[in-house]
Amino acid sequence: MGKLVVSLTVHVEFGKGPLSLLLFCLAEEVLSRGLSRLVSRGKITPIATPKKVSPPSHVLFADDIMVFMQSNSRGIKALMRFLDEYGANSGQIVNKAKSSLFIGKYVVRRKVIIQRLLGIREGSLPFTYLGVPIFKGCPKPEYFCAIADKVRCKLSSWKVLSKIFGLDWPEEALANVLFQDSLAGRRWKTVTHNLGLELQPFIKEPVCNFITNGNWSLPSLFVSSFPALANQILEVSLPINRMVDKAIWPVSTSGQFTSKDAYISISTSNPIIPWCKFIWHKAVQPQKHGYLESSPCVIHSFWSWIFQLFRLSFSNQTEDLGLLSPMVLDSLPAPSRKLWCFAVCNAIWCIWTERNKLRFDDKVFSLANFKHFFLLSFKDSASLYFALCSSSLGSLPAFQLLGLSPLRLKAPKFIPVRWAPPPVGWLKVNTDGSFRSPEVAGFGGLFRDSDGLFKGAFAHRVIVNSAIDAEILAVIEALRVAWARSWTHIWLETDSTLVVHYFNSPNLIPWRFRVEWLNCLHFTQSIHFRVTHIYREGNSSADALANYGAQNDGSIWWTSPPRFIAGFYGRDLSYVTHYRYV
Repeated sequence: MGKLVVSLTVHVEFGKGPLSLLLFCLAEEVLSRGLSRLVSRGKITPIATPKKVSPPSHVLFADDIMVFMQSNSRGIKALMRFLDEYGANSGQIVNKAKSSLFIGKYVVRRKVIIQRLLGIREGSLPFTYLGVPIFKGCPKPEYFCAIADKVRCKLSSWKVLSKIFGLDWPEEALANVLFQDSLAGRRWKTVTHNLGLELQPFIKEPVCNFITNGNWSLPSLFVSSFPALANQILEVSLPINRMVDKAIWPVSTSGQFTSKDAYISISTSNPIIPWCKFIWHKAVQPQKHGYLESSPCVIHSFWSWIFQLFRLSFSNQTEDLGLLSPMVLDSLPAPSRKLWCFAVCNAIWCIWTERNKLRFDDKVFSLANFKHFFLLSFKDSASLYFALCSSSLGSLPAFQLLGLSPLRLKAPKFIPVRWAPPPVGWLKVNTDGSFRSPEVAGFGGLFRDSDGLFKGAFAHRVIVNSAIDAEILAVIEALRVAWARSWTHIWLETDSTLVVHYFNSPNLIPWRFRVEWLNCLHFTQSIHFRVTHIYREGNSSADALANYGAQNDGSIWWTSPPRFIAGFYGRDLSYVTHYRYV
């Protein structure tokens, strides 16, 4: 199936006058209700839309109609039969020469068949409908050139009128027109009115007037009147370099307001489905999904045969527990669990495909042919993971039937990981963050010299929203310690590639830490500094400190290695090699 949009232009054969306009409106109402009834009766399949969003069946304005539907032959024929019947009874005939067809990317192969059924040529995107550009993907400036030209013409006419009548339009006039009667404007006037005459002058002052030499300088009257608000302001970090103030959207990470962030903030979160990541593998195509709909006897016979291939007993209790439940998986040997996941996914996809053939193509069902079709699909997926083998004696019947070995197709690759000391005169700091929940999170890090000797370590417990927030705070704290102790040769090492990327692209840092991050970058420019990435297998000491910080309140600084990292610290000091399997 694929998406299909048909833009139709109706040739009107009514006369002129009020009665003709009324008849035209009545006929258009019949057309709109008829298209909606085709969808409600299942004769036309609507396009796919996100959850809780009703798919549009058509858009109608005057004699222009846009129909949205799936590109199956049954729906296309039903649409054309309805339009022919509508034209015969109303006198409004579809002008196919002025109509256009727009198809999705999955329908390109059947383009010729669709054009022959509809008798309408294919159109090209973008196009303009009712003065609005219709396009696919991200908007481009050239799509809105026509609208921009109309705005320029309108503004030019305003300028001409202002010169003729001697009117002056200052910039504040537009702001007054937009905001003088708004709810926000009325609330702001109420707040400023209740502050008192002494505090009202402070409201109109810019923020920069309350900063002196990089520190907050709040009026004593404001601090005494609003102590809680003053403390919140004093906790805000100020940038070392001058920055331009700008509004931020607190819900988003970047601070920018987008339609996606607005939708996420007002929509309800979907429940977590734990089995999605478990069954995902490159051998299972993402298109292979669906639901089961067929004869219960045939389905029971088919699943019983699959269970026999894995020497499992099939019963109604198994159906209630689920095909991928821990009870079913634990009863299989370790190599067979992945093969069982492949079998379940391919079985569901094959049942769905066979069901569509029976319903739309009038095919005759044969259980033997269906099993052969399943085995071909099953082997294609499994052979991407397991090695081919002519003889699989002693293994499950599924391996023997497919001619596969329980062994992996390729031996796993691994990367040697080892902590390396910094050059002479340098200090290396390894940092890490720990996140189990917003209330159970922390970060830690430790400094070591060129001989691997301990120079200091820290651990903090924090309340953050994600693991990357904890990673960022660990780096900020490490550089703050280096700044306070006047260490000028620092090598920062972290197991987060995203944090390393933030050093090259500081504009991507979450807005909550942007000021502290830019202050840290200012410090790194005045010292000898480098940052690298290390896999977590070589960052075990910092990981232990981060876990300690998440489980213990407060902030701690150690001048000697704590006991809980002694084993990790000793292995790093001995340059023990760890292995990361990929």
